[in-house]
Amino acid sequence: MEKPILYYRVHEEAATKAAIEDNSRIKEETEMFKKMWPGPVVKVLMHFYRKAYHEYE
Repeated sequence: MEKPILYYRVHEEAATKAAIEDNSRIKEETEMFKKMWPGPVVKVLMHFYRKAYHEYE
């Protein structure tokens, strides 16, 4: 059984948490990636970025 190396808490009123809840975080990150990568690559990157959002729930 694996043990976490690091524990952390997300403050209930964290700006990142609010941005994820109102979807502005997804929009901002998608636009940022579109400046550097073609659409299909952005789609893959965002797939993995969205998986990390559950840490803020």
